[in-house]
Parts: sequence; C-alpha cells; structure tokens
Amino acid sequence: MPRKPQASTTGRQLDAFPETAGVADIDTDERYTLGPVLARCSSLAGVAAWDLDVAACADAHVACRYYTKTDNGLLLPWAGRVWCNPPWSNIGPWVEKAWGEWHSGHIEALGMLLPATRTDIAWWQDLVEPQRDTPGSPLHVCFLPGRIQYGKPGDLLAAHQGTPAFGSVFLWWA
Repeated sequence: MPRKPQASTTGRQLDAFPETAGVADIDTDERYTLGPVLARCSSLAGVAAWDLDVAACADAHVACRYYTKTDNGLLLPWAGRVWCNPPWSNIGPWVEKAWGEWHSGHIEALGMLLPATRTDIAWWQDLVEPQRDTPGSPLHVCFLPGRIQYGKPGDLLAAHQGTPAFGSVFLWWA
C-alpha cells in the first residue's frame, strides 16, 4: 500500500518566504506563471478556473481569491480548486501543506508548479517520489519540456521576463 504523506504543519509557525534559504537571488521567489504555461497546467489538471491562489501577490494571481506573502498561505486553509506557484527557496513546506490540505477533503483539485531540478532533495524524496506513478495515488507529475518563462510582479508589461536555468515540473492532485 502506498505511503500517504501527511502534513506536519499544524501548530507550527512556517515562514512562507524565508529571508535566506540558499538561493543566490531571493528575488526569484517573487515570480508568477505566464498565461500559456498556466493554460497547459490547467488543462493537465482538468481545471477550467482556479478558485484560490495560495502563493500570489496583488500584481499577479490566477484566481479571484489569493493569499499574499503577508497572508502566508502556509498558515491559512485551502479549499476548492487551488493553484500554487510557491517560493522556490522554500518548496518543501508547500508540498507538505498540499498533502495535508488534500487529505482534509476540502480540495477539489490542486496544482503546483515547481522547479524540476530539485528531485534529489528530501522533500521530493519524501513527499513526491513515493506517490509518483503509483496506481491509485491522487498525485500526478508532468515534467514540462524546455525552459518555461516566468513573470515578475511589478514588471508585468515586459515581453520577456527571462527563463531560469532549469526545467519545471507540474504536480497536481485530483
């Protein structure tokens, strides 16, 4: 029987956007998903529209309801069709929270866009790998081809926001 990860965030104060976490440019935490990538991910997850964006900002969110850095989506409840493009410097707690919220029964669908180069670290090995490609698991994984572009809040009109030096992976629970 596949192991079902459980969230251990209850009662614990988690910093949604840490000041330092081994990322050379902490500014990369403030990125958003561009339309074509969002459309592809939404299609994969079978979601026409997202109800809640749990790691957003006022400039860039994919749902009418959203949590900002100040709100700290790690400490608030998730429900409905939930989108999450978490801060890259601190992904583990977001995946852990996603499992906990999925098991709560309040989630209809949950999509999470992540950098794909971190598959060897503990949170991936503990929270994703045991469920990936496992029959009956609610977790689905798609490594997106090429290097996708991300936007940066405050510079929404720029035609090209830059492409990270790594691929991306889309996780969804359904």
